[in-house]
Amino acid sequence: MRWRLSSVRACRLIETLEPRCVLAGNPIISEIMAVNEGGLHDGFERSPDWIELYNAGDETASLSGYALTDDPSHIDRWTLPDVALPAGAYLVVFASDGIPVEFAPDTLDPLGYLHASFKLSGDGDYLALLSPTGQVASQFGTGDGVYPEQVVNVSYGFGLNGDGSMTVLGYQMDPSPGAANIAVDQLKSDFVRDTKMSVNRGLLDAPVDVEIKSATTGASIRYTLDGTAPTLVHGFDYQGPIHITSTTLLRAAAFHEGYVPTNIDTHSYLFLNDVLTQDGAGLPTTWGTFPFGSTEAAIGSPVPANYEVDPEVVNDPRYRDEILADLKTLPTMSLVMDPDDLWGEQSGIYANPTKEGDAWERPGSLELIAQSGISKLQVDAGVRIHGGFGRRPSATAKHSFRLFFRGEYGDAKLDYPLFGDDQVDEFNTLVLRANYNYSWARGDRGGTQTGRDYTMITDRWGSVAQAEMGGLPPNGNFVHLYVNGLYWGVYNPVERPDADFQASHQGGLSGEYDVRSHNGIVDGTSAAWNELRSLLRARPLDYEAIAERVDLDNYIDYMILNQFGGNEDWPQNNWYASRRRIEGAKWQFHSWDTEFFFINLTSDRVNTIDSSGPGELFTNLLTSDEFRLRFADRIQLRMLGDGVLSPARNIARLDGLATPLNGAVVGESARWGDAWMNQVSPARTRDDDWLPKLDKLRSTYFPQRNAIVMRQYVRRGLFPATQAVTLSHSGGPLDAGTVISFSAAEPNDVIYYTIDGSDPRLVGGALSPSAVLYSGPLTIEASLAFQIRVLRGTEWSPLIAANYEVPTAGDFDGNNRWTVSDLDRLCAAVLDRSTDLQYDLNQDAKVNVDDHRYWVEQIKQSTLGDANLDGVFNSSDLVLVFQAGLYEDALDRNSTWATGDWNCDGEFTTSDLVAAFQTGAYQ
Repeated sequence: MRWRLSSVRACRLIETLEPRCVLAGNPIISEIMAVNEGGLHDGFERSPDWIELYNAGDETASLSGYALTDDPSHIDRWTLPDVALPAGAYLVVFASDGIPVEFAPDTLDPLGYLHASFKLSGDGDYLALLSPTGQVASQFGTGDGVYPEQVVNVSYGFGLNGDGSMTVLGYQMDPSPGAANIAVDQLKSDFVRDTKMSVNRGLLDAPVDVEIKSATTGASIRYTLDGTAPTLVHGFDYQGPIHITSTTLLRAAAFHEGYVPTNIDTHSYLFLNDVLTQDGAGLPTTWGTFPFGSTEAAIGSPVPANYEVDPEVVNDPRYRDEILADLKTLPTMSLVMDPDDLWGEQSGIYANPTKEGDAWERPGSLELIAQSGISKLQVDAGVRIHGGFGRRPSATAKHSFRLFFRGEYGDAKLDYPLFGDDQVDEFNTLVLRANYNYSWARGDRGGTQTGRDYTMITDRWGSVAQAEMGGLPPNGNFVHLYVNGLYWGVYNPVERPDADFQASHQGGLSGEYDVRSHNGIVDGTSAAWNELRSLLRARPLDYEAIAERVDLDNYIDYMILNQFGGNEDWPQNNWYASRRRIEGAKWQFHSWDTEFFFINLTSDRVNTIDSSGPGELFTNLLTSDEFRLRFADRIQLRMLGDGVLSPARNIARLDGLATPLNGAVVGESARWGDAWMNQVSPARTRDDDWLPKLDKLRSTYFPQRNAIVMRQYVRRGLFPATQAVTLSHSGGPLDAGTVISFSAAEPNDVIYYTIDGSDPRLVGGALSPSAVLYSGPLTIEASLAFQIRVLRGTEWSPLIAANYEVPTAGDFDGNNRWTVSDLDRLCAAVLDRSTDLQYDLNQDAKVNVDDHRYWVEQIKQSTLGDANLDGVFNSSDLVLVFQAGLYEDALDRNSTWATGDWNCDGEFTTSDLVAAFQTGAYQ
């Protein structure tokens, strides 16, 4: 019998919680899991440690006053609420360090689970259940109450004897939280210690001898070299060091009778010289059959396999001396799977790329190796083929993959800063994008002129541009990918903007998010989306109601980006939108799969409509004059001046993405430059195809595209004839006393501005009461933020925002406040004998201790001794500095204002106290 509390109030949870007198029972700790990786989940979508309580008595037990503790001195760590546990029933308590603070003071999570205020140690620890009188009711583990070291996703608990009693502890490979434990003869008495390879995975250029060890005496080590999983009946017995001279996939596991076996360790040893002669010898010559007809092949005919690295590129005089180095210019990912799960005609995902869903997910291993050749991570995952049309074997032989990180494979998440230390570092899923459209590997285009449009970076370009606009696109980067030791070209790992992505970036639980895409519901429900669509179709259009539901600035930026790029596979495809189901949250749009950017210089996507998704919003919102002007404001901001989509920034973004790929594209050329079924000769190359395409973007597309799209906006009525104001100074830092001016394009144009952050124009077009008529040059004495529009008759120009920042004397950290940080910077400048005159506050052409005192007394209007800068020198300041413990500690320059250095000599000594008290300001 499994019990889980399921309501907010304990007295209403289950029938057994009703107030009543219960007879004595016998609650014990029956099972724990101290390393839970994606097994049992709590109501916060996490998988914390858990403790199972069992009533071994014959009568219901009241748990009121019982406590769980991990302290052998029996200190009460967490007291259970008034829960009645029937005889023979189980209760699961998560050892999660308590309910998250944002859900306090609830005692139950959304699924009705209790949460203890401590966590379990996977290294082994004390654990006991204390009775209401503080006595040990159940001590879990050996005689001293200490349970042993634990294993990922393996529980530890009592096995059931034949008479139903529980007297023997052991490891359960099939955990049973909240249910009967396994029979005692199924318990494992210990676990085999992990296998260790003497040589780590990596990029090699010389033979190595690899030893495999386990610390468990008597363990049998089994290994394979072909990607299959080693078992007791499959693979080789390890007898001694393995001599490795060529690319090898070493997978090993250790076994022992009656023990929990190890997981499988996977180490890819990649010899780059093998890439140069790669031909797939000994591998299947076909990958299933064509599920769809094409001009190249009939339905049901065999799909020719493609493993070759083209000798034509490898031996090209331009590349033969650099290609080995080129294969190290990006991080390396190695994907290792059972060959049958890849190439098998009946069950292989690569031989059946159009098959989708759970049934076509296969176990695999992912390794990440740095450019230096050093291992960064290994994680097991579920692997599927990913994509739409690019799944078809008639379209390409280079397919995308999607990886799923779940507890059933090992770690519940990929825990690594894959996209940089400043980004999220936990992932439930990743897509390894092959960059199918307009790629050299595309069958129906790689061999045509459009194959020359391949840049490999258009999707990343779109995502980076949206991020610069403040949007939330998926993070991504580039790697060299190896599939079962075979070089597979350059791939683009990216996040997928699903609910897990939203929660990891924006907070909350993934279950709180609705996510939509071109394929319909991705996560959540359709209620909010359907409500929005109903509002869009209503007439007259309720613009304000839509603005309450859609982040319009985000949406408009997203539309401008795709329209500028000329995205020809959008908006009918390739879009994502998300919204958190909380009060005030709005729909946001996320850049996705922008491979169709930059194809046609004159492409017009401004005139594109669609019956759903972002196109439906656009079509209906165009009926609103307010939306049109708001759209014009964002065009002005993003496409003109030095906006995110200005030519100079577009080219800089292109170069920032292309430069790291300059060498890697040689590897891509060698692997896929001859396109699908070797239909291109000579093969596409970096110098003949990739670099010329980039040069064309720099010299033609980006310099001309803005003007073309601007004309499209004007024709569609999305940009007014009245031009925005021209500024003499475009904003940013200014010296006090700087004179600025605004100018309009036409003599009769009138300029209005505000400095309170509001728009000079009211909704509907009237002049705002806050608007100021510009009549001539302005002298800037302090920081000001202007909002400026031009009025020509009844037509308003797009909005210009200009923020002028006048440095405040003494505000050295630029946060517009006078804080101890500023004072510490000033003192450091004094001690370093700085000549930077920003620190010369008293304007005597010197930076010295007089400026330090000037800051304290003239700027901050305080006194020496005011350590906490609250304006008063009193006992609280003395307590603060003496608690810091730096008084006369003989350490050079380790004191600051807040720790007692009031005379700016870098130390807290008697002289500081004397100087402070001599001011006579002590209160």
